[in-house]
Amino acid sequence: MCAKCHHMHLPISYQSFFVTLQGREVDAEERRRRAEEEASLSSRLVPPLAKRMRLTKDLQTRKSKGIREMDGFKRMKLCRDALKALDRRGWERSYHQKQFHDSFIRATARLFWKSEPPGQFSRDHQKILQLNGWDHLAQEILVSTPRRFGKTISVSMFAAALIFSAPSVEVSIYSTCKRISQKLLLNIKRFLYLIFDEMKVEPFKEIRMNMEEIVMQGNESAQDNRVVNSYPSEVGLSMPRRHRKKHNSSRKHRIRVLETAAVRSSNVQAYRNKNERLTSSIRRAMKKIRAHANFARSDPENFITLRAFA
Repeated sequence: MCAKCHHMHLPISYQSFFVTLQGREVDAEERRRRAEEEASLSSRLVPPLAKRMRLTKDLQTRKSKGIREMDGFKRMKLCRDALKALDRRGWERSYHQKQFHDSFIRATARLFWKSEPPGQFSRDHQKILQLNGWDHLAQEILVSTPRRFGKTISVSMFAAALIFSAPSVEVSIYSTCKRISQKLLLNIKRFLYLIFDEMKVEPFKEIRMNMEEIVMQGNESAQDNRVVNSYPSEVGLSMPRRHRKKHNSSRKHRIRVLETAAVRSSNVQAYRNKNERLTSSIRRAMKKIRAHANFARSDPENFITLRAFA
């Protein structure tokens, strides 16, 4: 023990031993701290880096297959190019069919931006209108033409072009009968392969096909499944049963119907008398209608409907 500093002075060899040991502990602690920092940094950077590497690999694969990087404007142009490809393959469209397709593209414009980042369609909205000369985007199109005017072929051609150009799209078509729906689905497949052949593009992988749907694997991503459905349907207009029952059982309504029929028959009688062409059978029918209306008004509980033919 030193009398001046009150510390124990060890021999030189022991001091150097403890300094070396302390230095090793500090180095081990520093290495452990650096390892933890590197691990934390790598945990934050590996997912984006792996994602970037995966996207780069997908891009190289797409370039090797001749597939261009797409956005909404390029997909819309690709849809028009597909329709023009059908014109070159012997299915030249008429003036009205081209108008149909332009209206269809206008109604489905949002589908070409389906795989874009959220909000991109809204940011490009004004540019879409300016480039195409549109004042707004209507999502409903009504086409009314005579028979044999090319409506079914137009729908088939556009559905094929839309499946070819829009990512992750699903098209549903309702036809008047099963035969037409199946024929329409076969036409879509036929036009789609004509587009592949004319534009020198590798055909999509066919995942599933039956009498009502075709499912294909698109070329933009592994989740790019494109579906077209063709269903038969029946269109009719009928009154709900509850309203029909109430409507038929109303005595006031029946009386009103009979009175209207009597007034119409009176007008017919005046017209026929004026032109001297009223027959005796029409007179008897109108008398029965008037008598029935008067009877229904006087005794509404026991009257029955009388059918008169003029």
